[in-house]
Amino acid sequence: LFHGQLKSQVKCQECGHTSVRFDPFNYLSLPLPMDSCIHLELTVIRLDGSVPVKYGLRLNMDEKYRALKKELENLTSIPSNQILFVEVNGPIVK
Repeated sequence: LFHGQLKSQVKCQECGHTSVRFDPFNYLSLPLPMDSCIHLELTVIRLDGSVPVKYGLRLNMDEKYRALKKELENLTSIPSNQILFVEVNGPIVK
């Protein structure tokens, strides 16, 4: 079990006296780090019938489809205006 002391310091604005206290604690509440990136796995299927290629991309959570298309354009040399995203879930294509 972890125990500790938290140092707090207060200074009077009028007389300049400084008070220092050490308060004991058993636990500290710390924020959990949030991952600001998302990992996407995409399969690029070209219309020319060539072998499909899987790509893994890390993007910021707040990125738009435009940024995703731009990353794919850089990787595949396919112009972003010719990229179409579909979701395949079993036999269903959305």
